[in-house]
Amino acid sequence: MKRMFSFFLALALLAVLSGCGKQEPTPSRPDEPTPPPEEGITLAELNVEFVAGDRDTDALMQLKKELPPLLIDALAQWGCTVGKINITFGASAEATAQALQSGSIDVAFLPSEVYAACGNALRVAAAQIPTPEMQLETVFLLLTESDVSRAIKEKDYVATYLDAHAGELVWLLPTGDEAAARCANRWLDYTCNLSLDDVTVKYYADAAALAPNAGDILVLRGTDGDITVDDWIIGSCVLEGECVAVNAADRITGSDEFVFALKSALFSLSGDNPEGNAALAHYATVGSYVGYTPTYDAAYDAMRYTLGYLDEVP
Repeated sequence: MKRMFSFFLALALLAVLSGCGKQEPTPSRPDEPTPPPEEGITLAELNVEFVAGDRDTDALMQLKKELPPLLIDALAQWGCTVGKINITFGASAEATAQALQSGSIDVAFLPSEVYAACGNALRVAAAQIPTPEMQLETVFLLLTESDVSRAIKEKDYVATYLDAHAGELVWLLPTGDEAAARCANRWLDYTCNLSLDDVTVKYYADAAALAPNAGDILVLRGTDGDITVDDWIIGSCVLEGECVAVNAADRITGSDEFVFALKSALFSLSGDNPEGNAALAHYATVGSYVGYTPTYDAAYDAMRYTLGYLDEVP
């Protein structure tokens, strides 16, 4: 289990929160988390909501039964004393997000794209660790098999070359896909201070029908299942996932102290913790593992921009 957890955590840090283009450095997790404040937090009860979606009803009932005592104990280890945890299930992700913003629930397990749409109203605590079985919608930036891109692949320092010459290449974008265009635009801005207005762009309706040498960088929207071992990915932006959020305006559950306790508690339940693993697994949609790793709001800026929720390139 330790080896599997390390693998999943590595995937999470390298993939689920990646931005378009180059990966911004992700702060490494300290070996010993900062101790919680001495006075701690005390809550009579905590209202937690999950989005039911297409999940099995019996599994959700097991989650409702098994998770509360484990989460209460885990939160207590990080300075947050909770008398009772009430678990409910939202009929839709949007309804759960609205309930969180209105204050009728305290913690929500949400699709990341729904959290991203809520702007500064919510505060994220943890991201679900992706498993190999998940196929998350992503925008990929790929070097094609054109004469120019093949020459780039043969260079010793591909990244350095692209930094200096990406603006000279022909970009292939799917027709009418604003998210794909915004992902490419963010990569150009971050990599070489350019935008799509500064480069040659061609549009396509079917990537498989593209002629040889049609362009040098292909912007492709799909999942990992659409990528082959021969594809050379220079950038990507994940457009979906799962996360755990709180109401940013709440004086207690939106505080640094509570968010720290929540992300630490979920991380501990996701590690070498058989009971925690078993309880969280009831929320799985594919595979047999659900785990969470600490994250922060800025980690979703690439997704927010790509989906059109931010006007300026982060």
